[in-house]
Amino acid sequence: MVGAVLLSDRLNRQAVWGTVRSHGQIPNSSLHESLLLLQAYLGTVAVTTLTMSAVVSERKKDEEALRSARDDLESRVRERTADLSLANQSL
Repeated sequence: MVGAVLLSDRLNRQAVWGTVRSHGQIPNSSLHESLLLLQAYLGTVAVTTLTMSAVVSERKKDEEALRSARDDLESRVRERTADLSLANQSL
C-alpha cells in the first residue's frame, strides 16, 4: 500500500509540474481550468490505485488463511488416519 501511495505522489507532482508549464493534454485552456481537470483526474487515479492496493492486500491475507486452513486439515487427516490404523490393528 505504501508503494502505491509513493508512486501516486510522484506521478501527481510530475503531472502538476507539466500542467503549470503548459505541457498538459488540454491545449487552449486556462491554467485554472487545466489544474481543475488534472485534480479530478488525479483524484480518480488515486482512489483507483488505493482500491486496487486494498484488494490485493486482502487477497494475500485470504490466501495465507487458506494455506493455514489447508495445513491444519492435512494435519488432522494424518492424525485420524493414524488413529484408524491403530484401531484396525487392535481388531
